[in-house]
Amino acid sequence: MSGISIKRFEDCESFRDGNDGQYEYDERPAIPEEGTKHCIVCFYEIPPGKSNYPYHYHLDQEEVFYIIKGKGILKTPDGIKLPSRTANTWRR
Repeated sequence: MSGISIKRFEDCESFRDGNDGQYEYDERPAIPEEGTKHCIVCFYEIPPGKSNYPYHYHLDQEEVFYIIKGKGILKTPDGIKLPSRTANTWRR
């Protein structure tokens, strides 16, 4: 099966990041940035009450979020806050 890469969550190297206490997360890149041109895949574990980044959005790329466990809030460019939990999807 050439060209197919399977990577388990447990096998992805994890590193903790964050700053002033408001942002905190563990990131596990499944596909390194240098290994792709159009798609980056990462697992994020975000503690309750924290965010992984300050609010931002990208004009030149799309992002997909899968919530595997727990819940959170997704803020849109229009300022709308959408409750998010498992099995939700959004598209802009």
